[in-house]
Amino acid sequence: MQPMNLLDCNEDALCLILGYLAQADLNSVCLAHPHLRRLAEPVLYSTVEIEVPDCPQAAPPPIPSLVGTILRRPELAAHVRTLSLKGGHPSRWGGGDRRVPKLVAREPDLLEAISFVERTGLSYRGTWSEGLRGGKRDAYLAVLISQLPRLQRLHLGCGFFIENDLKSLVLRSILCDSHSDSSINGIPTTLNQLHTVTLKGYRSRGGRSIRNTANALPFFYLPSLRKMSLFIDDPLVPTLPWPTAEPPSASNLTSLKVLSVRESHLGQLLAALPQLRSLSWQWVFDPDFEDQFNSPIINLDQLMPALAHVRETLTELTIVASCSYANCAATPFPLQVQGSARALAGFDHLTKLVVPLAFFTGFAVPIRGERLADCLPRNLEELTLADDLYIDTNGNEEWDEPAYTRSIVAWLAGGRASAPRLRKLCLVLMCEDGEVDFEWLDVRNEIRELGQRMGIDVATQAVYDFGENLVAG
Repeated sequence: MQPMNLLDCNEDALCLILGYLAQADLNSVCLAHPHLRRLAEPVLYSTVEIEVPDCPQAAPPPIPSLVGTILRRPELAAHVRTLSLKGGHPSRWGGGDRRVPKLVAREPDLLEAISFVERTGLSYRGTWSEGLRGGKRDAYLAVLISQLPRLQRLHLGCGFFIENDLKSLVLRSILCDSHSDSSINGIPTTLNQLHTVTLKGYRSRGGRSIRNTANALPFFYLPSLRKMSLFIDDPLVPTLPWPTAEPPSASNLTSLKVLSVRESHLGQLLAALPQLRSLSWQWVFDPDFEDQFNSPIINLDQLMPALAHVRETLTELTIVASCSYANCAATPFPLQVQGSARALAGFDHLTKLVVPLAFFTGFAVPIRGERLADCLPRNLEELTLADDLYIDTNGNEEWDEPAYTRSIVAWLAGGRASAPRLRKLCLVLMCEDGEVDFEWLDVRNEIRELGQRMGIDVATQAVYDFGENLVAG
């Protein structure tokens, strides 16, 4: 029996086969035969993923070559649905964000990119062209994003979200400027299909030399945005610097994960998201970055009004917290809770809640009188209470971990009236020095017994090494 020639296969069958191949294999197929190339190119270019080694001595990513290719063959750009640029963490560059490794472009690719920029007629085209000549990542990414008319998913690692002024300018030109209803010369996209965006970020040690707030905000104007995850700094002004006089109304965005921004600015973000259903927010404090907006105070008097913007739509809320413990031995205790979380009880649509226990109990000893029962939404089904802000006080007698967990015992002992639909409770608690405290074990067993009586499935996790490892308890 003669082996079947691959070229004789039905095209639909070939496309199914090509869908299982790795990127390198697809590239080889494109070089094998013109017919196969026609079928393989849409698959090859549907997902563009570039991962850059953290080592600054590694070969620079081939972004200029990709830019040159799609400028010469724009039909390839129409295949791209996902653009993912990962790796290249600035903390491993040796000079941090002050030594961003430059891209290296071949002369034809550079000239092609500069020619495109000049054709746009945009007021900042001179700066853009200069950035291309200087090998700036941001300048090439701005060209790349502007050429993808069917882009649906965008992921930019922290190494690609440092030099970001030009990406921001291009996004503003496409999405926010008065001429955004008509096309810009040479730019074939309005980004009207981009629905998922991930923007990684980081804080450089020794100070915030770069604040990315103004450059991240244009993404909220994406007309089809449904899911977003971003690292965003607090600006040094009370009001978020939206790129237009009117803040956006991202009515299609239903899922947001936001890191770094604090309580005072969170509300301004949430006010622009009228249909948000899932929110994950990180409270963070680092004494190296302390200013008027970033303090060791958990300000519930600001947080509760901020969350109120999405009270009628929110079904899942995750709050995680982290703190740099450089000053953990300080006196008085470095962290404080200001205000009350009782407003959460009015979030009638909330069914899943993850929150640090300290947001309810505070840090003062003895434990303040506010009860968990006063803070929980009535329709809550799953609750996770985490000890994210545990601090090793080196034997400080005022720190009494079991006393905090006993506030949970007091709540459960009061019955199910505060959360009648609750069916799952998870406790994530710190164990000092990697050893499970026996008193904590007694409290855990008591919580489990109370939960069993009430028909609540209770799970516990012990956290060792300041949250770096989760071990089932």
